Amino acid sequence: MQAEPEASSEWDCYIQTANQDTASKLVAYALATDLHVYPEHFAAGVEEVGPHTEHKGPCLALFRGLRSTPECFLSWLGAHPFLKRHIHRVFTLPQCNGKVLSSREELIQDICEYCNPDTVLRINAFPKNLEAYIKERLPPSFHLDAQNFSGVLMALEVGHQLRWAVVPPSVFFRQSCDVPKVFEGSAASAVNKIHEAIEVLGLHQCKQQMRAVIDVGAAPGSWTSFLAATAESVVAIDPAELSPDVAALPNVHHLKMMSQDPQIASAISQALGSEKVLVDVLTCDMNSHPFEACRAVKELIRFLKPGGICIMTLKCRGMGRDRSITFSKLKDFFGDSLEDPPRCIWLLANTKFEATFVGKKK
Repeated sequence: MQAEPEASSEWDCYIQTANQDTASKLVAYALATDLHVYPEHFAAGVEEVGPHTEHKGPCLALFRGLRSTPECFLSWLGAHPFLKRHIHRVFTLPQCNGKVLSSREELIQDICEYCNPDTVLRINAFPKNLEAYIKERLPPSFHLDAQNFSGVLMALEVGHQLRWAVVPPSVFFRQSCDVPKVFEGSAASAVNKIHEAIEVLGLHQCKQQMRAVIDVGAAPGSWTSFLAATAESVVAIDPAELSPDVAALPNVHHLKMMSQDPQIASAISQALGSEKVLVDVLTCDMNSHPFEACRAVKELIRFLKPGGICIMTLKCRGMGRDRSITFSKLKDFFGDSLEDPPRCIWLLANTKFEATFVGKKK
């Protein structure tokens, strides 16, 4: 009979996403030590599972050897909706039950031999057809109930290797329907990008880093509304109209002009109340070619204080992960005004045609 995993056991956690790109992004975040995504030293290792290409594969990210209990990890995950909304299922397996099987028939035999038949089970298996396979072939003596269960039979098949374990219900991940897809009150789903960027850059941890913000190409105002919830003052620059709810916010100042307008400097100074005020963050999510967006942002870098952050969405051509050619050209737009090196982040909220440019003002 399979023993209950000990609380002190190290666990392997497989996270299933909607596509291979997202699994790759989860791994990249874990490997980026300067980003504020996962708890420090929360796993011994991380990898993109299985044979895969840039866009096809099992869509699994493996976090090997969790440093905390699975319950703590799932609780932390639930507190970070920018991550949770991209996760379909989670499979947690104790390392103490490290047996690897080579066929589905061997898996059924192993379950029948070692699993307690008195445990009321919910099956959580990858791929999904493995779940149906297990249900069809387990003897009638096994009690299966997807609603009222006392254990979860985790089973995972990647390539020709299978692992399984029975774990407590507290280790079962539920993707609840109340995970917000869009920041409450925002004008468009694009707000998920700035929400995630602020989180991973750690700007949410210190309100002093977000006193004044300029948002270029702001209409209809999703980024502006999100930033206004944190910053003291947001200058939204766009000749188009903002959403009425966004325009009505008391700390939003809408400048209906282009960033290249000769009057932009005086308009920004008037909006911020002083010619000497510099902003902490400069953002841009224009639906334009990256070079056009860079030209708009370049005009406003002078209003960014030393150490201030520039966050800009790049609308790229093609769907590959490698944006190095485009990115190397973009750095030339800003000359020596940004600290070296600026970076390109592939946010979970970015589409397959997007990346996010981040730079710090010298």
